[in-house]
Amino acid sequence: MGISGIGSSAVVSGGIYPGSRTTKGSSEKAQKFEETKEIMRGNISGQEEETKDRKTAVRGTMVQPWAKEAAETIAKKATEKKAPYSELAEDGVIVYNGVTFFCDDENERICLGDTSDPSKCISIPLSKGGSLLVNRDNIGELSKAINMFSPEDIDRILSAIAQDTKAQQMEQEADDAQDLIREKIDEINARIKGGEIQDTFQIGGKSFTVDEWKQFLEKYDRVEEEIRKAIQDEIEKNKADAEAKELEQAKERAVGSIVAESTRFTDSDGEDEKTWYITCYTKDEMWCQKCVEGGKTEEMWRMPLSDGQYEEVMAYLNELPKDADVAFAAQKEFWTDFLTGETRPEAV
Repeated sequence: MGISGIGSSAVVSGGIYPGSRTTKGSSEKAQKFEETKEIMRGNISGQEEETKDRKTAVRGTMVQPWAKEAAETIAKKATEKKAPYSELAEDGVIVYNGVTFFCDDENERICLGDTSDPSKCISIPLSKGGSLLVNRDNIGELSKAINMFSPEDIDRILSAIAQDTKAQQMEQEADDAQDLIREKIDEINARIKGGEIQDTFQIGGKSFTVDEWKQFLEKYDRVEEEIRKAIQDEIEKNKADAEAKELEQAKERAVGSIVAESTRFTDSDGEDEKTWYITCYTKDEMWCQKCVEGGKTEEMWRMPLSDGQYEEVMAYLNELPKDADVAFAAQKEFWTDFLTGETRPEAV
């Protein structure tokens, strides 16, 4: 501790011991000493604040690990090759078998030919992402470099080209049809102006000129006559078929009558023409024919026979006397009752 004294007075640490005597000189020194101490305190405080600010600034400029990784990722993506098959590229260009593809990393695709106009190009998605954009005029070049692609991508490329070809063909056909319609409209307008086309009038859902209507009527008359003739021919044919069928049935009845068992009943009844009623019997059926002298025949009735009925009928007929009146045999009602058991043989 520094002590400076004047006479018997003493100053210690900026103060005066109690009871000490002070002088004017010592008081001034003490005041200066206090001022010096305040200045030193201010300087120290200022240095501390400056040091604190400097530490804060240094802390603010330190790079955090996550920020460093993000910056590296961004930089990596900026230089990353995103176009498909870019592993074959050199400076963004792929040359394969003399065919040049350009890598478009921004749009993740490779391009062939002039792809500035999308309407002239085919965009083909590839199997591992990205796409191939090719100008239709460069399809031939693409075929030379087709082996550069994977089998999956080759299939996608061929399918896309086939679909695009079909779509282009349909579009061309539509354009051709529109051109044809325009030509037809122009032709009609020219004919109208030249007076070649007549006025038309509406009939139903169609319109006709006078000449067209006359032609239509003439054609209609011809068609109507042909229809009438066809109907008449059909009637004649049906009539002939019916007659032939009737003749065939008559022949069948005649043959059946010859080969089947039969009973005959003659009825003249005072008429000029004799009439025979012939009832025929087979295993499957029995029937009665009316035969008139002169060759006319008519089937009166026909009924089927089930198992055992033929034998039952024949047994009954064989029991009759040879000169018995068999007029009942021409009656269907008799045989219906007989076969159902309602009429017994002894009742006849």
